Amino acid sequence: MKLKKYPLLEIRLRRYARSVKESRRKLTALGNPWLKEIKPDFLGVGAPRAGSTWMHNKLSLHPQLFLPHEKEVHFFDILNAEGRYRFDVQSPQDRRWYATYFLRAGSRIKGEITPAYSILPRERVREIVQFLPGVKIIYILRDPIERAWSGIRRRCWYSKGRSADLCDVDDLVELAGLHDVLVRGDYRRNIEIWESEVQAQNIKYIFFEDINDNGKAVLCDVCKFLDVEPDLLNFSEENQNAVNQAPQSQIPQPVEELLKKSYLPDREFLEEKFGRDLSSWYS
Repeated sequence: MKLKKYPLLEIRLRRYARSVKESRRKLTALGNPWLKEIKPDFLGVGAPRAGSTWMHNKLSLHPQLFLPHEKEVHFFDILNAEGRYRFDVQSPQDRRWYATYFLRAGSRIKGEITPAYSILPRERVREIVQFLPGVKIIYILRDPIERAWSGIRRRCWYSKGRSADLCDVDDLVELAGLHDVLVRGDYRRNIEIWESEVQAQNIKYIFFEDINDNGKAVLCDVCKFLDVEPDLLNFSEENQNAVNQAPQSQIPQPVEELLKKSYLPDREFLEEKFGRDLSSWYS
């Protein structure tokens, strides 16, 4: 695993570069009212820290698929200073801004992956489906405790520039108990919301463990779901290392206990829904 040497500097540079690109897109959308409205055919909605970057990178190699070079567009979830959604799906200018991400797609099937979409409220999901009727959804699930701990370690690394081992345990417990952290692994809540607005046949669930066991088989299954040829998939067993990682460290017992208490009640629902033994998630 290759860690970022200067995580704080890197994230600041990344935010600056993103703001510059966003300004350019706004100018394009504002100055071209005739710009054709282009919409994605599929969305990767989550879960965060569950292999979505790996999925984005692999699907981007398929000649029949188009994904923006920049992962995580955040068109549907970003809030402004007043707590309202920054982009209005009914606004022609905002729609053109979104379309700029897909201008080079041509006849390819288009999509984008933003894991934060998984935790959106029902009303916003309904707006998405009204804007993108027939959209297909890809949702990767990972052991919620491992997923949360991975996110916590990454926050420590990118916000403070140090591993979780060097952070105060009480601070880690407080962080683990935040709604923003817990809701990302609240699969029952998130699944029920998305399934209330999207037809079941248009949602593809993937398990992180299956990616580790046989990533190629998972990708072929996704290709079939998206109606593209699996045989054209440019898959290599090389370079299968995880991305966006933070330094490894043992999860403190108080953090683990808090997460288990939060997620254990949904075990029966998930096992029944997917017909899968998930005892390893909670043991």
